[in-house]
Amino acid sequence: MKNKILISVTLSLFFSFVSANELCTDAKSETIRNQCISQEYQKIDDSLNILYKKYRSLLDDEDKELLKAAQINWIKYKEIDCQLYGDRYKNGYLYHYVVTNCYIEKATTRVSEISLLINLKMEDQ
Repeated sequence: MKNKILISVTLSLFFSFVSANELCTDAKSETIRNQCISQEYQKIDDSLNILYKKYRSLLDDEDKELLKAAQINWIKYKEIDCQLYGDRYKNGYLYHYVVTNCYIEKATTRVSEISLLINLKMEDQ
């Protein structure tokens, strides 16, 4: 049952991202579009933090340190990789939107990864 709930959460996050991304694309101004995409990133990032804490609570001290190191490196990777995606728009109005959209895509993938790790850990218990 718990696995089904986590899968459901992951899928609902994915579909809310897709529909929100369409809403942000249809925004009437650059400011509104940037606010919209920033709010959508905050939602997925909040969800990621909840899952991270859930997974961390299932680990022993040694694995908690491994998770922390992995997450720090994932954040560095996400930021650098998305800067590369946005590089061609660096001096344009699309820069914030492109970089933040990349953050959302990477965070959505990370949500799936951590959800899988939670499911695997719960199966082991």
